[in-house]
Amino acid sequence: TEFSKYLSNTEDDIRKEDWKNAFNNLENSKKSWRKIKPFLQLDIDHDYVNDIENNFTLLKGYIETKDKSNSLATILLIKENWENIGQM
Repeated sequence: TEFSKYLSNTEDDIRKEDWKNAFNNLENSKKSWRKIKPFLQLDIDHDYVNDIENNFTLLKGYIETKDKSNSLATILLIKENWENIGQM
């Protein structure tokens, strides 16, 4: 689903302050997430799913307001949660 790729692209765009591409990559990440979420919910703690989705909401707001520091912190949280899911 290229979820990891879209997350990395979003992070890169935030670091470059390329807000338009960051928003587009965030939307692609969310589409990809919706494809894999049903499979994950069977095997993992729902807190991870909820955390990722809540952070998507925060990240969208931070990107829309061009808040680099909060955007970067939030995408890093999403990536960390995703990595933690992969280690289960």
